[in-house]
Amino acid sequence: FIIYTTINKEFVPKMISAFISGIFISELISYSIFFGLYHIKDVLPSDPTPFMHHIEYSFYLAIAAIFLIDRFFSLKEWSKEKIFSILFFITISFNLFIINGRTGQFVYIVVLFLIPLLYLNLNKKNILLGTFAAVIAFASLYTLSPNFHAKLNRTVKAVSAPVDPCIADGIRINMIKIGSHIVKDNIILGVGVGDAWQEYKSYVNKDFTESKCSFYLEHLHNQFLQVLVQLGLIGFFLFLSSFYFLVKEADNKRLAILLSVAILLSFMGDVLLCRQFSTALIFTVIAIILRKGAQ
Repeated sequence: FIIYTTINKEFVPKMISAFISGIFISELISYSIFFGLYHIKDVLPSDPTPFMHHIEYSFYLAIAAIFLIDRFFSLKEWSKEKIFSILFFITISFNLFIINGRTGQFVYIVVLFLIPLLYLNLNKKNILLGTFAAVIAFASLYTLSPNFHAKLNRTVKAVSAPVDPCIADGIRINMIKIGSHIVKDNIILGVGVGDAWQEYKSYVNKDFTESKCSFYLEHLHNQFLQVLVQLGLIGFFLFLSSFYFLVKEADNKRLAILLSVAILLSFMGDVLLCRQFSTALIFTVIAIILRKGAQ
């Protein structure tokens, strides 16, 4: 609300341009690290995310890609800005290939599917076009991105067979298992925002001692699960309904839908509302959407 009430509607395009410019600088540094031209302590060429965790950076890239696509279709005539939008979208696509962030990669694939449906006519031809674009993106990521290939295979293996509960995928799966028990026992109102982590630790200490190695995280690694545990079904319904009303109040429905889908899908990969960078971006994006719809 603070961001929403302190920005003027006419400044929204400049805010989006500033965000895209920031991503452009981050991309230049990311590519420089990847090609060995620049070095930052503890940042590897195999995961060139210079300023933040790779989950957040992949999310930022996906949001920037959405803004660029919307700008491309909003411009009626071909211009330098339109050409820049499509070229920058391509560089973001490649940047998503080389980093270690499944969250943004997954969002990117879904966005490619939705673009023809939202910005072109909703018909069988464009559904097939969106499906084709998503499949090509997935196949390219799986074939050309070692990070995506390895993480996807590891995820499939973790879901289909018992896995070490102390590795990343094992922690995620066990948290869903333990969290579902907590939700089942507190299904209406949850356990409360301040008690969620203590409740999780209590369940682990009692029935899931093999998951004690996850205590260092202090969150449930999934925003939907986090909200369900904290606020129950009532809070979860209100949480999701806020995105429905966000789209309903937006002038630019297509942009609002894409951004809302991107945020909601990203919530499956991490508790983004518990992370500094992603929380700031999410609330700024929401404020921008609403401000564009203000009279």
